[in-house]
Amino acid sequence: MEVTQKMLSAPAITGHARAASPEIDADAMYARGMALLIAGDRAAAIDWLRLAAQFNHAPAQFDLGLQYASGKDRDHRTAFKWIRRAAGLGHARAQYWLARCYFLGVGTAQSHGLAYRWSVAACAQGFPDTGQIRSAAAAFLSEAERRRYDAAVIVFSRD
Repeated sequence: MEVTQKMLSAPAITGHARAASPEIDADAMYARGMALLIAGDRAAAIDWLRLAAQFNHAPAQFDLGLQYASGKDRDHRTAFKWIRRAAGLGHARAQYWLARCYFLGVGTAQSHGLAYRWSVAACAQGFPDTGQIRSAAAAFLSEAERRRYDAAVIVFSRD
């Protein structure tokens, strides 16, 4: 999708309150993508989600990743790429899904250590479903490895 000036103006997207701002409104792009997804226009929704995601909008990156992970034309590597970006921006649900990807080896090489790390990061933000992955991944790690990954998460959580 080619970005045009008309697309970047908030009224052209959603009539959002930031219409007077010349800044790019990734929130409005994301909202438009989600509205199109709900309306059943998946292709257009993906275009809008991708546009917002390119401006480091973590929810758009995560939902774009989910779209690539589902449907007839699944692309797990692309899904992993977008989910990883959202997780890196601190999106707790993306961190949980990234832990799942690493644990199962979906879209990436399997890594119990990284599954543990990302599940701990999501849990630190209060995401509720990470306990199962964390315990399962921890079973494959030594105590020293778990401590090393825990320390990495603490540093990650502060950024």
